[in-house]
Amino acid sequence: MNPIGMHYGFWSHNWDEIAYIPLMEKLAWLGFDICEVASAEWGYYDDARLRELKACADMVDMLDAKMFSLNQAIMEIGRTRREEAEKKLEEERLQEEARQQAQRAREIVEGQKAGQGTEPENGGKA
Repeated sequence: MNPIGMHYGFWSHNWDEIAYIPLMEKLAWLGFDICEVASAEWGYYDDARLRELKACADMVDMLDAKMFSLNQAIMEIGRTRREEAEKKLEEERLQEEARQQAQRAREIVEGQKAGQGTEPENGGKA
């Protein structure tokens, strides 16, 4: 699956003063995979700021992986329930068909006992 992202500038009026951590959290909450940033300014960040941004990106990535896994599990439960419902409907259809065949057989037997021949009055048609 291709990742989907947004450019950081969409969320700001002043591109020089972006609060990246709240932005990354917002994009993750909205379901985006990537936040495109202007990397030139990152060269001026100290190591502590870069570690903070990396930790946030890692946390968002971990949450995204968990949400994807949860979504897959939910989809599997839905598939299983649909398959079970379809199986139950098919069993009910087969039971109804067997009941109708048994009813037709009883009608034939009753017709034979009454001396009307081997088929019911409707010619054996249901």
